[in-house]
Amino acid sequence: MSTEISLYERIGGQEALKATVDRFYIKLVTDEIVGHYFSNIDLKKLIAHQCQFLSYVFGGPYKYDGRNMQDAHAHLKISENDFSIVTNHLHKTLQELHVSSELIDEIMQIVATTHDDIVSKP
Repeated sequence: MSTEISLYERIGGQEALKATVDRFYIKLVTDEIVGHYFSNIDLKKLIAHQCQFLSYVFGGPYKYDGRNMQDAHAHLKISENDFSIVTNHLHKTLQELHVSSELIDEIMQIVATTHDDIVSKP
């Protein structure tokens, strides 16, 4: 049995994850450049879905049963700049919540692995 503590546990579990996602989405929906992606979306459902996904990715107890990243984002035509804006908002959110720089680095490395599945090819 592994004694390694998951990233999910190290960030504070579901409560901390939900607080992070809530604050992060406030930034996204109010952003002048990327906010339009969220204009006709059930935000409550999206936030719950994002919490489930991140719990899974960070080694938490929830299983992710949604679409893969590429299928979920292909129709959005997300640009390199849009991806950068979103990741910057996540980074700022984590800093505002006083997440350690080591954990932020670990989280941002995971996020970086999604780049090619999210950003549309020219």
